[in-house]
Amino acid sequence: MKRLARAIPGTALVLVLILILSQACNSVGRPSSGPGSPAASKPPPAASTPAFNPAAQTVALSDADSGRTLSVHKGQVVSVALHEADGFMPWSQLTTSDSGVLIPIVDTRAAAVRGVTLGSFEGVAPGTAQLASSATHDCVSVTPCRAVARRWVVTVVVS
Repeated sequence: MKRLARAIPGTALVLVLILILSQACNSVGRPSSGPGSPAASKPPPAASTPAFNPAAQTVALSDADSGRTLSVHKGQVVSVALHEADGFMPWSQLTTSDSGVLIPIVDTRAAAVRGVTLGSFEGVAPGTAQLASSATHDCVSVTPCRAVARRWVVTVVVS
């Protein structure tokens, strides 16, 4: 080392030592890829594409889906967004006809804008259930109103 120090001026010596140390630090903990090393005998892992998982998908429904029948798998989520129409009150809270088939879950979407009714349901068992909501006319107190002016219903078959 003393001979190396005499042959290389001060600044260059510091740079050489930094280079040597950085190379040593980069190799710490890394397996050797030489012919006899374990790393050389194993092929690198293949890049994997996530498998399709239908239960991870969410089915989105809106006002236009009323009267529809849809099929979902156990574990899938049905998410509903209903919008208040002119001349009507906001939609009532969404309900399920069979909580043994579709259960309401916490809706992680942001709080709804005024006039928007949100609901999410998860398919938990095979069977059929209906999701429903209703909206009445936005009437002034002197005008008689029908009890239910609009009804939204979707049939969900869980398999």
